Amino acid sequence: GCVGKPGGLLASDADPDRLKAACGMEIVDIDLQELVAEYHKGGYTENRYTQELKNKKFSAEEIEKALNVYGGCQRLIEKYKLDAITVRCFELINYVPTTGCLALAILNTEGIPAACEGDAKTLVSMCVLNAVTGGSSFMANPSCMDPDTAEIIFAHCTLPIDMPDDYFLTTHFETNMGVAVACDIAPQRMTLFKCNDDLTRWYADGADLMETLHRPDLCRSQMRLHLDKGTAYFENGPISNHHLICKGDWSKEIAEFFRMVQIKN
Repeated sequence: GCVGKPGGLLASDADPDRLKAACGMEIVDIDLQELVAEYHKGGYTENRYTQELKNKKFSAEEIEKALNVYGGCQRLIEKYKLDAITVRCFELINYVPTTGCLALAILNTEGIPAACEGDAKTLVSMCVLNAVTGGSSFMANPSCMDPDTAEIIFAHCTLPIDMPDDYFLTTHFETNMGVAVACDIAPQRMTLFKCNDDLTRWYADGADLMETLHRPDLCRSQMRLHLDKGTAYFENGPISNHHLICKGDWSKEIAEFFRMVQIKN
């Protein structure tokens, strides 16, 4: 489900015909005002994640607003029988007094791939990675790169809350409003992944998480990764901006998945 159009962000659009032909996924376009209406209805399904978030040291009023976006997404997922969802969240803040960060973080934790910024291409990648790993993934931007050390800092505000060892709540970076997740994760093996919308091009690489950071000039969850294959892919034409990070090294399994896709097609 695509809630709101990307609005000219070509790197975020997925071609529905190519996508369906490639793997059977269907895109359902949903007007953003449907989510706005659901937000104003209020309410959400209480669960251990909502309770965990309410126990964090942060404004109860702001958490409640963010959880009402989560509830609105829940009802749209049920109404349209969606397996995954992306929300044009920067437009959403023009109509409601919060951001979509926390809603998407919870949905990803629950096993429902959920992308921000109306990014349907990244949502396709999230669905593929979820199918391969059975787990959640972090949609993030490459923010700082050092080719000499093969390191990149990735950052975003929608980390699934089952990924970190510990986390705290803060505001969304660009707007300083709403509720976002800032994380601490111990060094370990990770995977970087992205594919295009017809599954004809893909990138996967194992990486070592060197540290998580809390820089004030980047989105709230930040990871410094050392990439096994170096940074050349990001220097020479990556598959748009957003990429996915998940725990563990799944690069061989991802390669096998795309080998099977090529055989099928």
